[in-house]
Amino acid sequence: MPPAPPSAAQPLTWRRLAAGILLLTLLTAVLYGRSISGGLVLDDHNHRAELRDGNWSFRSLVEASHLGGTHRRVQMWWQHDADLYFFRPLAFLIIRATYVAGGWRPEVMHVASLAWGVICATLVFALAWRATGRFGWALFAAVVFVMHPNNFLAPRWVACQNEQMAAAFTLAALLTYGYYSGWWPSASTASPTGRLVALLAALACYVAALGCRESAIILPAILLAGDLATRGRTAGTTPAGEIPRRSPRVAAYLCFAAIAVAYLLVRRHMLGPVTIPDRPYAWPPGEPGFLGFILDKFVYYVIGLWAYIPIVGFAGQQQMHAHPAVFYGLFALIVIVWTTILIASRPPKPAMRSSMLDLRSWIWPRLSDPR
Repeated sequence: MPPAPPSAAQPLTWRRLAAGILLLTLLTAVLYGRSISGGLVLDDHNHRAELRDGNWSFRSLVEASHLGGTHRRVQMWWQHDADLYFFRPLAFLIIRATYVAGGWRPEVMHVASLAWGVICATLVFALAWRATGRFGWALFAAVVFVMHPNNFLAPRWVACQNEQMAAAFTLAALLTYGYYSGWWPSASTASPTGRLVALLAALACYVAALGCRESAIILPAILLAGDLATRGRTAGTTPAGEIPRRSPRVAAYLCFAAIAVAYLLVRRHMLGPVTIPDRPYAWPPGEPGFLGFILDKFVYYVIGLWAYIPIVGFAGQQQMHAHPAVFYGLFALIVIVWTTILIASRPPKPAMRSSMLDLRSWIWPRLSDPR
């Protein structure tokens, strides 16, 4: 659905926002509330032990996310040689603070996971409202997010909090950058100072997201997709509208690029050169069949996103390959449906075009992941 014109859009009032948050909180509690008594699972034990043995220093927070070696608390038969290094200091700072505040009790951490789930759903709700100008469509998008089968694990597993945090900061960056770049009509009346503040907020959210999970590095690609999807509506705007023109946007992209480079340098300083773990965690690029694996992985993620097929860790592609007609047939059906919609709505509606571009941006960093 394309963005509604300013005269037709429903204002995002505090009352409507509160009603949406309440409904999303109730839905999250009904679907995932039982996880509060679920205790710790697998990586949770390692994370809590490392955080309790460590301190608040930057080095300690980086090392707390390390899985493998002699410090691993939980071993599985297929993980004996696993040695996984991550760079998620902000996420583990927040997790450690939550543990300390909650007396290191698992129940408190599960409540925090549910809270992060509500935060993410609320940001989806706000983003969809900005894009459509409708309370109903915004709530529908947020409900789909909460109920999506490939989102069910994040609110249930404490170890997934870094994913929720990265998603929350990424969504916040989309909202603030969209305001700066004039993605929706309501931003046309903003002052230059307001736009600058929005850009600075988006940059800060990008830094925070990178501190929570590595996949957040693709955020600039998503922002570029949003600019491309809305270029027909914002191009040629008069100076009175103060929509950022090409040069300011290029300057913004350079800021995001500088942050990404700085992040990679700091990560290398703390962890050394990037290493790709062996199977089952990743498919080494030098092995035969790597390209086919990447293509199948793309198909698998498209199916998981649009056909509501759960993505199963490590064994998912093998399960789908056991039923090739379903595997490739669903993908072909999704491509045909989206192609038909885009052709029928030419020129492409910004919301639809943005959905497809953002899809590519989100999938790319996970293609070499074996799940």
